Amino acid sequence: MLLSTQSIFSDAQVVTATAASTNIIDFGEPGTPVYSNQLTPDMGMGTQKVFMCELMEDANTDAGAAGDESLTVQIETSSDSSFTHSRVLAESKFEYHVKGTRLPVKTLPLHCERYVRLNYVVAGTKPDYKITAGFVAGYQGFRK
Repeated sequence: MLLSTQSIFSDAQVVTATAASTNIIDFGEPGTPVYSNQLTPDMGMGTQKVFMCELMEDANTDAGAAGDESLTVQIETSSDSSFTHSRVLAESKFEYHVKGTRLPVKTLPLHCERYVRLNYVVAGTKPDYKITAGFVAGYQGFRK
């Protein structure tokens, strides 16, 4: 599975409280061709954009953690880079909190706006996650 720096939201990002991803993906400003309506942001031609989100370490299970930690990942979109008027395109919750756990495969919905980011919603006594996430050309499902 290949990750490009242009399509990655988080690269081993440490998440201990609800927060946005380190990176935002900008699909570009829509253009207006002659004798036509405004174009939508360019997400690229061809296959759907596959989303991958993986835990890079086991979640915190030290003495201070109560085991009630949870992590939900939301894909958000907005017309402005500050995400003042954002909407959630999709969300998924991690069921297991061990290294290598991935969210179920999601594809980017076609009706997104110019900017896309992730929002990590955490809960529990002492949440502590390390996450890598982004869009990949293909999803590698087979693992030893």
